[in-house]
Amino acid sequence: MELEEIDKMYELEDSHWWFSAKRELIVNIVNSLKPKKILDVGCGTGSLISSLSIQYDVVGCEYSSRALKLCKKRGVDDLVKSDAEKLPFGEENFDVVTVLDVVEHIDHDVEMLAEIRRILKRDGHVVISVPAHMFLWQAHDVLHHHKRRYAAAELKYKLRLSGFKILRMTYWNSILFPFSAGYKFFSKGSNIKKHSSIVNYIFHSVLSLDNSVIRRGGNVPFGVSILCIAKKV
Repeated sequence: MELEEIDKMYELEDSHWWFSAKRELIVNIVNSLKPKKILDVGCGTGSLISSLSIQYDVVGCEYSSRALKLCKKRGVDDLVKSDAEKLPFGEENFDVVTVLDVVEHIDHDVEMLAEIRRILKRDGHVVISVPAHMFLWQAHDVLHHHKRRYAAAELKYKLRLSGFKILRMTYWNSILFPFSAGYKFFSKGSNIKKHSSIVNYIFHSVLSLDNSVIRRGGNVPFGVSILCIAKKV
């Protein structure tokens, strides 16, 4: 990811509608798994870790030196600089690993998923989100150095190939899906932009509808992202 994008993420992710709604959903999912020790792979500038560390022992793993510096500025200390494809942890070390909008950056995604399985404890869980649908590919994907966007069938296949049992898979960000499909034809840069508090409130409320469906055990049939919970087998 470009350094400018990392700086914008640090500045905006606490209040930006997309980041805040997704963070609320992930915290709720992690709570339901009742972990003791969590690893956040590709932790970015640390907003999720800040939320999870209120209750849990959380380690952040990140390749970008700039992002790690901003994590520390946020007050996050338990950090490791590492490539996601070769994690510096022993086998069966974590109860839950979160991998949020990371796998699409990796050339060898199956190998990365197998590495995550290695460090998970027996019956441990991975929580993954990825961007969906290659036909939504836009300038934002290029700027963020994405290798691909995923179809649900592809992600299922690669998780099973890596030794995981899929417990839940759902799309996310459904109501804004038509706008995203149209926006790609006009987008010339990053989707991470500063918005007014009113815009953040409205869009956050829209995404909260998806969050509510997922929290109640339902699946969203289409969307801009895919969310998956899988178990080590």
